[in-house]
Amino acid sequence: MKPFILAYLLIGLTACHSVSRKDDDQTSVPDKPKADIKYAFFAAGHVYGNPMDSTKGIYSPFMQCLNRLYEYPKMEFGLFTGDVVRQPTPEYWDAYERDHEFIKLPVHLIPGNHDRGEEFEKRGYPYYQKFTRNGDLFIFLSPTNWNIENQQLEFLEQALKEYAQKADNIFIGMHELIWWHPENEFGGVKINYEPHFPGQTNYWEVVHPLLQSYDNDIYLIAGDLGCTDVVSAYSYHQKDNVHFLASGMGGGKEDNILVIEVDVNGDVHPSFKKLPNLTRMMPIEAYELPKRDK
Repeated sequence: MKPFILAYLLIGLTACHSVSRKDDDQTSVPDKPKADIKYAFFAAGHVYGNPMDSTKGIYSPFMQCLNRLYEYPKMEFGLFTGDVVRQPTPEYWDAYERDHEFIKLPVHLIPGNHDRGEEFEKRGYPYYQKFTRNGDLFIFLSPTNWNIENQQLEFLEQALKEYAQKADNIFIGMHELIWWHPENEFGGVKINYEPHFPGQTNYWEVVHPLLQSYDNDIYLIAGDLGCTDVVSAYSYHQKDNVHFLASGMGGGKEDNILVIEVDVNGDVHPSFKKLPNLTRMMPIEAYELPKRDK
């Protein structure tokens, strides 16, 4: 069995300019057969919701899905993949933490651009971290201007060197889609706010070769999509041994979370679930990257 590495990517529907279907027949792509599930977790991006909404706290449609999450077979914990507060002030953080107290599952916070700063640090949240669970390795990063560099790059290199050979799967979470560029194959994905893109990142020159140096399949998971109904809500793509996943909420039409199941054989089964009822959007294999605008 091949190990896996997961690093946050998500797919958007055509209605959200995020992905296109390979076939109009939704039954044309069969579900990947699954062995018994060992455990599951969820990843939710942009959980403060729509930037035009002044409501404080966690996005209401996500809070409405909690009971269904608790009933999900083998669901053990969750990830918030960035932007949990609209503004990094004590008032907004207090509102987030009040809502967070109602969540009965452990949730790990991965900071987004709206979260980072003095208040984030004062409350004791880490910028990057790693841990092992159920024989798998989890690594959470906080890109600096969309780059993984300096001490954080050393942290990633050391975590992979120390644990990759021991882990069945590796899941790498972050907020920004650091593999995205308007001129590469991901350019058709509409990220939340393109002016935040710095023009280039060190993903393809530095991070991707590092991930390729391992035999594992690698899954990247990001959460900077879906904040309005004119951007992509989720995205999926595989290149080389790396799987790119991203999702988010706030747009109201295609709000979603990513649910990841790991079976007893160590195989990984990701799917996008629509809020608030957690209905499956489509098999992940049924999507392809949207073509970028010429």
